Amino acid sequence: QAYSGDPLLDRASPHAVGAKWAGVRQHGRVARWRGCMIATLHRRQGAKGHHGTHLRTTSREHSVYRWVSTAPGMELGDISHEDMALRYGMPEKVFREYLLGEIKAEQDLLSLPWAILSVILYALVLLYHESVHTNHSVEAAIDFDITENANFAFSQPGVMGHKNYEDVNSFADFWSWMGKGFVPLTLQWEYPPSESSGLTIGNLSARDRRHYLWHNLILAPVKLSQESAEDIPCPNSLIGSVYGFKCTRSVDIDLDMQPVENQITQGVYQEDLSKTVWLHSAAEGRQILTQLEESRWLDQNTDRVKVSTMLYNPECDLLVTTHVHFLFSRAGRIWKKITHESMNLKPYGDPWTYVWDVCFYVQVTYLFICELVEFIRATCRRTGWKTAWEGFKEYIGVWNTVDWVFVVASYIVLVLWIVRVERLTGIQASLLRTPAQDCPSSECTAHFDAMFDEVEETGKFIVKLRIFGAILPMVIMLRMFKAFSSQPRLALVTETLRKAWTSLSHYLIVFVAIFGSYAAMGVAFFGTQSALFTTLDRAVSTLFLMMLGGFDFHAMEAIGRGYAFFFFFSFMFLIVLIMLSMLIAI
Repeated sequence: QAYSGDPLLDRASPHAVGAKWAGVRQHGRVARWRGCMIATLHRRQGAKGHHGTHLRTTSREHSVYRWVSTAPGMELGDISHEDMALRYGMPEKVFREYLLGEIKAEQDLLSLPWAILSVILYALVLLYHESVHTNHSVEAAIDFDITENANFAFSQPGVMGHKNYEDVNSFADFWSWMGKGFVPLTLQWEYPPSESSGLTIGNLSARDRRHYLWHNLILAPVKLSQESAEDIPCPNSLIGSVYGFKCTRSVDIDLDMQPVENQITQGVYQEDLSKTVWLHSAAEGRQILTQLEESRWLDQNTDRVKVSTMLYNPECDLLVTTHVHFLFSRAGRIWKKITHESMNLKPYGDPWTYVWDVCFYVQVTYLFICELVEFIRATCRRTGWKTAWEGFKEYIGVWNTVDWVFVVASYIVLVLWIVRVERLTGIQASLLRTPAQDCPSSECTAHFDAMFDEVEETGKFIVKLRIFGAILPMVIMLRMFKAFSSQPRLALVTETLRKAWTSLSHYLIVFVAIFGSYAAMGVAFFGTQSALFTTLDRAVSTLFLMMLGGFDFHAMEAIGRGYAFFFFFSFMFLIVLIMLSMLIAI
């Protein structure tokens, strides 16, 4: 009744009329309706007011329902669901987005069981493919035997030696360890009697001589090889020329600090073929070692020495190549490390391996088909490239990207696994051509050399495959977060990170600045006294462990208790007590 007969209603949309009428009801002042109505028409239609004058009254958007226009000061007014449905309505785009969001949330929540199943199936695939416990058991047994039983520095003949390969610190130590420790251990010729028994049990048979640790079969003779360092100009050529000194450099690995196993195994080993020798038996090995020591096989140019042997454990179907590395740093120290390349020659020996592989990749393929159908519906069914692009932008969200990364990574792992199986098939064929008896001829030596190279390259490939396969569970974990995001209680972690991300990003800038300053300070303070601070990356790792409670204060005291206390106390106060407390508060 308040606005019946008003000529402006003929030009007003029902939406505008309903919006301004709600404002009138909330104010309780019908007299203001005409001004609000004119303001709406001025904003929406750009019209002139009554009698041709410009209208200066403005309207505002509601703070929650952006499509509803309200009078100034009413942006926070309450609107009931009934009024919203009956008077204002809802734009089609908003209603469509709401329905799509609900459908997507339901689909994401229903994907949680599939994500959990992915974790279980992939864990089973890894366990049955790798046989991790078996590999570790055999490798640990070989490590222990070489460390404890390949001894030298005997006090008397027949008495236990007091040193092992870790005590090789000179050329003479190396030849003693090879002649009295490693060769008699791996190339046994006689049955070893018990201590002080005086028994002579006799020689081993040809078959028993090929056994190592009772259950392992020696497939090839011991290979002794080395890598020579490359000559370089001395940093101070004047002093070097006066004293006639020649400078060299390691080919691939920085030996100033002790290298880790991955650096040794994945690095390039440029073998000097002219210095490679093979040891077929203990008697022959002792003669060859004596000749090599006399001819100065080890010299100033020696960069790395690798003593290699190849074993096969038939009970575990495991092929293992063991390398004892001696790395000669330019500082004069010899680094020592035992490494292995182990692999199952019959990767599908257990029928359950087929079952878990098929189940996992059926699930991956099902997800691929679902995502492909969803992508086609979002893009290809729209007319025109602009609408298709809009559909693509709607589809390619964070969680759909995670699904595609999971699918692609899973198929990459499948391809790499097929390549691994093919390589293992080739290695098995090479082993079948290996002579069953000792074969010192050049033809057999070439075969052993090629087999060592093939196994070593396959071992490097397997390590890379394991690293790539270890990343895939992280992608599966992100798929579970996708399912968590659709349920408020499950999405607690992701929502917390999302809401705190702005504060966290600013916090990280301050934290990295302070932490990096202490890393540089640690290198300057302790770099020459402690190996933990010799490089910036080592200092960062050491400070991170220190932040979690792992530290050695006595090692820091080498530069002086006052300096060590200042560094340690200030780091603990700023990083542990203040910065971590701020992180918890955020």
